[in-house]
Amino acid sequence: AAYPSIISDGKNLRELFLTVSHEWLHQYLIFHPLGRSYFSSPEMKEINETLANIFSNKFMNDPFIKGKLKNILMNPFFHR
Repeated sequence: AAYPSIISDGKNLRELFLTVSHEWLHQYLIFHPLGRSYFSSPEMKEINETLANIFSNKFMNDPFIKGKLKNILMNPFFHR
């Protein structure tokens, strides 16, 4: 996770935020034992991926984030 995350093009804004928050957590975890043990076993990879999925879903369901996302979607810049 010491490299920039690659996010594929063509996602809607919700999918983009889900992916970015998921990848952000992997980047954060690399500075902690859980993240550094990602490749130590299939179980640790599964734990890391599950945690990142839970985090990104919780992030997107946060009322503050939902409000901000709604404001972003209403911006004419995103409707070009």
